[in-house]
Formats: sequence, C-alpha cells, structure tokens
Amino acid sequence: MTIIRGEPVVVERSTGVLRPFLRFALGGVPTRESAIAPFLLVKQGDQCTELALRESERVLRAQPYLADAKAVVTPDSNGTVRVDFSTTDDIRPIVGLAANGATPTRVKLGTANLAGYGMAVAAQWKQGFAFRDGWLLQFRDYSISGRPWLLDTYLERAPLGSVATATLSQPLYSQLQRVAWSGNIVHLENYQSFLRGEDVDPLSLEVARTGWQVNALYRLGGGANGVYSGVQVGGEHVSPADRGVIITDQGFVDDPDTTLAARYTTQDRTLVSLLLGARALRFFKAQGFDALEGAQDVANGMQFGGVFGHGVGGEFTGWYGGSQFYTGMGTPRFFAGLEGNVEARRQGDDWSDVIAEGRLAFYSHPTQRRTRILSFEYSGAWSTTVPFELRLGTARAGLRGYEDSETSGGRRAIVRLEDRLVFPGIKQYLGVGGAAFIDAGKMWAGDVPFGETVNPRVGAGIGLIFAIPRSSRQNLRVDFAGPLIPDAGSKWGVNFTISSGRPRFWRPASDLARARSVAQTPVVFGWP
Repeated sequence: MTIIRGEPVVVERSTGVLRPFLRFALGGVPTRESAIAPFLLVKQGDQCTELALRESERVLRAQPYLADAKAVVTPDSNGTVRVDFSTTDDIRPIVGLAANGATPTRVKLGTANLAGYGMAVAAQWKQGFAFRDGWLLQFRDYSISGRPWLLDTYLERAPLGSVATATLSQPLYSQLQRVAWSGNIVHLENYQSFLRGEDVDPLSLEVARTGWQVNALYRLGGGANGVYSGVQVGGEHVSPADRGVIITDQGFVDDPDTTLAARYTTQDRTLVSLLLGARALRFFKAQGFDALEGAQDVANGMQFGGVFGHGVGGEFTGWYGGSQFYTGMGTPRFFAGLEGNVEARRQGDDWSDVIAEGRLAFYSHPTQRRTRILSFEYSGAWSTTVPFELRLGTARAGLRGYEDSETSGGRRAIVRLEDRLVFPGIKQYLGVGGAAFIDAGKMWAGDVPFGETVNPRVGAGIGLIFAIPRSSRQNLRVDFAGPLIPDAGSKWGVNFTISSGRPRFWRPASDLARARSVAQTPVVFGWP
C-alpha cells in the first residue's frame, strides 16, 4: 500500500517561475503521510473490501486540508492486491482583513495545513476602540500521535469578554469504527445584546459560562450499519449579570430599562446521561452542491443519536433529553435531505430550555455547470434559562438582504431558493460562478426580551463566487442583496463571505447556540 501526495491542482499544473511562487503562497510542501495514514481504514496485510476503500476515501476528504482523495486497486501476485491512495491538497492560507477607511481594524493570518502536518494555526488582532484591543489564537491538530484524534484549542481575548476552549476527541468518522469519544472544557465571558427596535440602542447583558463534558460511544455488532451506546457526564455554571448596559464607541452607558433585571439567574448543573445511536448510511461523491465545483460526500440513508440524562447536583435535579437526526436520499443529480436537533429539560411539572432547529433541502444539479437549491430552515427556543436572541439578518443563518435589520425574536423560519451557474473560469486555476437568489423569512417574538413578531420579509440578490483552484472547497462569495419588503434598519448592500473546510448538509445557527447547554447533545456521532 502506498500514499501518493498531491499539491493543489493550481500548483501541480503551473510551470516556470510561477510554480515556486504558487507553492509558497497556496500550498507549501504536500501533506505528509503522518496526516494521511491515521485516517486509512485499510492496513497493510488486512483483507481489502470495497466498503473499507470507499470509507477511507470519504474520511480523507472529510479533513479540511484535503480537497480530494482516491484509491486505486491493482491485482498483485499470490492473490493479493496493491492499493494506492492519492490525495490532493486544498489551499492553506487563512486571511482576514477589516478596515475603517485606510486604517485596518482587524487582521487575521494563519494556515489550514502547517508545513503539511495537518495542523491549522491562526492568529488575529482586532482594534478595541473604547475598549482594549482584542487578540485570538487557534490551534487544531487532526491526528495526534499517529491516531485519528482531534485536538482543538481556541483562546480569545476580545475587546469585551474572553473565550477559552479545549477539546480532545476521536469523532465517529466511519461506521467501521468501534469506538468514539470526546472530552472538552469551555469558559466564556461575553455580552449578549438584545435589539430594542429602530433608533434605540441595544441593551447588553454580561454572561459568564464554564462547562465541561466527557463522553464515550461503542458500536454494537458488525456490518455496514451500526447501533451505538455510551455514556456522558457533563456540567456547567452560568452566571449572568443582574442588569443590562449600553455598549457604545466611548464605553459603557447605564440605562434605566429594567427588563433584564433579575430575569436570568445563576445556575449550576451536572448531568449523567445515556447515549444511544443508530446509523444506516451510504455515501456518494458529488460536485457543485455546496461548493462551487469542489467535491463533497453526501449521505443516503438515516442516522439518529440521542442523549437522555438526569441532573445529579446543583439547582437542576430533573430530566434532560436531546436528539439529532438525519435522513437523505438522492444521486449526484438530485438530492433531498433533512437534518435537525431537539433538546429539552423537565423538572417537576415544568419544561425549560426547549430548543428545536433543522433544515430541509432539495438539490438539483441537472448539468455540470448548474445547481438549484431550495431549502427550509428553522430555529427556535422556548422557556430558556440562558440569555439569547435570534436576529432576522444574522450572518449565514439569517435572511439575506436584511443583515442590518433591527428585528429579533425567539423563533425564525426561512425559505431559500438559489440558482447557481459556473462560468468558464481560467483552466484549473480559477473557478468563477454566479448566483441569483431569493429568501423569504418570518420572525416570532417568543419569550425573548424585546422580541417582535413580524409579517414575512423577502430579500433577493445576485452574487459572484470564486474558487482558487476551481476544485477547492474554500470559496469567496460577493453578494449584492437587499430587502424587497422594508424592515427597520435593512438596506441594499454588498457582503463578502468565505466558506472554508468541507461543505456539509447543515450547520446549526450560531445565534441559537447561546441558548444551548454547554453539556449539550454530543457531536461525537460525526454527522454528515
């Protein structure tokens, strides 16, 4: 068995003086075997099966620093075979820049594959204006000690607040694995802002949270599908301030509004839980679904995971339950999928922290150059004990064209329709595409402070998408979008976004994550 390591396509196909420059700027040395071999499910001397080969390819493509992977089997002597795994690197630079006029206000630099070792490193500086300057350090190693163990650390001192997290895990990458586990610790100090409508400054509440979690999962039985069971122990401490403040460019300003006064209380919770899961998936390789032309693995079948536990200390001594589910069916030409999360707590006769979110989507890829996506996304929470709010126009999960909207609430639903076309581009060096889209969304007040229930809003726009090289899964997108139905604060404008890492069917809304428990439903199941 051999491993053939390939640089990004744009580097391999370049010539002359251009190649060393592109190798330095976009690639560096090819990814080393030490960052590839731990994810192979076929070992020297083992029986070689088609399922193990397919899963090895897919698990390699799941690593953000690899754009593609392929296995080639050649018959050898004595009834054996030779397996050659070839990989293609994705581009590595991590760059971010924000400016006020000609003055930089945020600079981010890093690499997604440090010296080919499969490690992501990034650092950021952010101007604090009336507050301290902020900085961020992030380190992620996808294979520790020659094993598929993921180490993820994140340390940030923001102009207001701080974040420190550390996770060590062996995610459930494949149904051929027997064991998956994870352990993490989190400490957050930040401010949750609450919009109060047009021409009124948001009211912000300081919140400190510390949490930890340890879990392990074991696969029962053999075969291509699997049933899993395990245990989880976790706890958290949540300490909100007793009143809100206004944050301005000159500093803090007191506000007489007492809406947030004593609304949220300090909490200590420790949970002991049982993990259950079932997985029956078959994957196919598709191109041009979520990335412009990059490859991704899409799952047909069903998957379910749940956590069911009881509080054993602190103020919470009731029951807790959560589940994650996925189902998908289709081909590289047409695909339909559904994924979602649900969780809740019950103490005595009272329900609290009820959270539900998910995505239903249909992909149509009639030709190599064209993709249509119709999706429905929902996020909502009821009776939350941790400060949070959903915004109509939040980044990525919100309504496009309403990024500056001043509407917020506790539940949000959005329907999206996008038609994307790939333009000729420049050989393998540059992929270029265009998109036209229209979104319709509705917000419900729920029980969030200052929440509003509004009639449906509609946003539309056009965009340009760039990929370097064209097979990369990291795409730069420039959208011109705006509201078709006016909303407080909304306006037409240009937005720049960068998608990085492997595309996946759905990512939970980041603004709803604040309502979740730090010891929440585990992601150790490795959802597609």
